[in-house]
Amino acid sequence: MSKRPMPPRKGVELYVLRLYDGFENHWIDITKPIPYEEALARWNKETKNGTRQTCYDDNDYYDIFPANTRMLF
Repeated sequence: MSKRPMPPRKGVELYVLRLYDGFENHWIDITKPIPYEEALARWNKETKNGTRQTCYDDNDYYDIFPANTRMLF
């Protein structure tokens, strides 16, 4: 089953693709701040179009966040 990342938010121009490392329990920035379309293209590449590493149950997974999002851990 294919999954989708967080959709773009109104008024937000730049996003970051992040990988959640389930072993270390922290987020890793995969991209610098980029437009949503570029982040989505990279997300599609890393997740094989949403078929792997897309949710917490996958242990390590990718998601797209507004560039100014501060992660808690």
